[in-house]
Amino acid sequence: MNEPVRFGLIDDNEMNRKTKELFEELEIDICPTVMVKELSISSQQMVEIAKLCR
Repeated sequence: MNEPVRFGLIDDNEMNRKTKELFEELEIDICPTVMVKELSISSQQMVEIAKLCR
């Protein structure tokens, strides 16, 4: 899946919306605006799993 683009730039709002929808579908309680490096190891693993499900 490609990043949503608007006016030639990545559309952060749309990407965060889609990420939030995916996390809700997978019942993952992580804010999509938080940097992965700031998450716990287990939360980072959940993000990696979610990436495989998209």
